[in-house]
Amino acid sequence: MPAVKCFLLLLVLLLSTMASAAEWKEPDNFRGIKWSTSQEETITIVKRQLKDNGNETSNINDFGNGTLYFEDTFGNPEKTRDYIPVSFSIYFLENRLVAAQIGFKPEDFNSIEVIFLNRYGRSTGAKNYEVRNAMGARFMNRQLDWVGKKIRIQLLKYSSSITSGVGFVGQQVWLDHRDRESRKAVQDASKGL
Repeated sequence: MPAVKCFLLLLVLLLSTMASAAEWKEPDNFRGIKWSTSQEETITIVKRQLKDNGNETSNINDFGNGTLYFEDTFGNPEKTRDYIPVSFSIYFLENRLVAAQIGFKPEDFNSIEVIFLNRYGRSTGAKNYEVRNAMGARFMNRQLDWVGKKIRIQLLKYSSSITSGVGFVGQQVWLDHRDRESRKAVQDASKGL
């Protein structure tokens, strides 16, 4: 009898995990720009979006390494407060859109969390944990993750400091690329020792 209870418990846990992963909506685009769109076409679309939002099109910075950076607003005023000022970094591999990062102020985290939940559905993972600044002050960080077959999303109230939050939406291919680049950098650095 205990074996049957154990099996049923494992079955319930497995089914709830599968249901939670199936409930989120894995996006096929970022800001209406389909994954794998060329960098040139992405710039054209972003310029149009900035113009439609009343922002200057000259704000797009092309760093020449497959990264675009610009500032705009984020949100849906019907579901949250006013549009939220954010920065965007958009990443390309082999001239194809693969990922994006959103920078924001931590005080805007709750509004951005609501937007992400409305857009992508319930996260596949969430946790709260303590972080400290250089002065030893403690802050409660919040992290949400959505993990799909091709897309990963992460939202952090505090990223590298207590003055900035970050959201990431991207294809697994980008994360694999970054991992390979990091391992190569470590190998190259160890050769110089």
